[in-house]
Amino acid sequence: MIQKLKDELNNLIASCKIIIGESIPHPHYWSNRLYDLVARGCFVIHEYVEGIENDFDLINELPTYKNKEELNNLIELYYFMIIKGTCLLCT
Repeated sequence: MIQKLKDELNNLIASCKIIIGESIPHPHYWSNRLYDLVARGCFVIHEYVEGIENDFDLINELPTYKNKEELNNLIELYYFMIIKGTCLLCT
């Protein structure tokens, strides 16, 4: 039963095109859910937090944004790439 729920959660998360992550404004703090999402194959765009680059590759693994304009630009870019099938991060 528990394994079935885990499998269903994995499938649900992996089926999302883009998940937007945000954090409280505090250096070197972000939710441990971020690791779970990335490990389950989810494509996440996360708010930049000082120090996050020590745990994630911000070019090849976890794009980040610092304001709404950057977030909108990243969503448009990656969504277009997903539609075209050219996003290597989004698989």
